[in-house]
Amino acid sequence: MHTTRRVFIKRSAAATAAIGITSTFPTMKAGILGSNEKLVCGVIGVKGMGFANLKAFLDQPNTECGVLCDVAWR
Repeated sequence: MHTTRRVFIKRSAAATAAIGITSTFPTMKAGILGSNEKLVCGVIGVKGMGFANLKAFLDQPNTECGVLCDVAWR
């Protein structure tokens, strides 16, 4: 089956949103965090919307950014 770029982006966005929503559920338990309940992200493309998304991610409890990558030459 041939997947177009548009379909790929829609599916990727839906999967990312689903992961983002479900990632907050473990922190709603008893308030005690295990080693697997801290989220660490890596970001590729930090200019513009990528940076806005990173800031929104870091506003969530128990999250941190472990790696940044931006290939823009400026």
